[in-house]
Amino acid sequence: AHAASSFYVSGFDNAAILTLDGAGDFLTGTMALGENTKIKILKRLTWPHSVGILYSGVTQYLGFPRAGDEGKVMGLASYGAPIYLDKFREIIKIKKSGFELNLDYFLHHRPEVVDRWGTPSSTVGDYSYELSDKFHDLFGPPREPKDGLTKRHKDIACSLQAVLEETVYSLLNYLHG
Repeated sequence: AHAASSFYVSGFDNAAILTLDGAGDFLTGTMALGENTKIKILKRLTWPHSVGILYSGVTQYLGFPRAGDEGKVMGLASYGAPIYLDKFREIIKIKKSGFELNLDYFLHHRPEVVDRWGTPSSTVGDYSYELSDKFHDLFGPPREPKDGLTKRHKDIACSLQAVLEETVYSLLNYLHG
């Protein structure tokens, strides 16, 4: 639906299509080609590997509500420096035709977090349910929502944005090739 809703109204007869999301029907992204009136799926990116889950988890880690305030993290990124980029490269590994999350840093795929329907449960913990203790060991304690924003928070946001951009460019290069 994401691919169709962008391609069919784009005005282009042919286009490369990339969608990325948290998860829907166990899909976290799609790489496709739009040709005339058809969409040809080249690759599906699947659960539990999701840049949306990564971004949502870090949004909560930085003290913002999940599923809605990711834009604040994107804005915060412009005030930081990507000094934690190497750490984020441990968390998301770019592959030739996709990416993989290092699941040691996450909880969203674990049975205690997945409800009986096989999707993340919003009732399991109310703070950074996506991120494991290993993430907290790497970056330190999460920011409480009432606390002020520090340089460290801005640098984490910037580093997250930088690794997301690297990942997206890699996926686009795959589509272009």
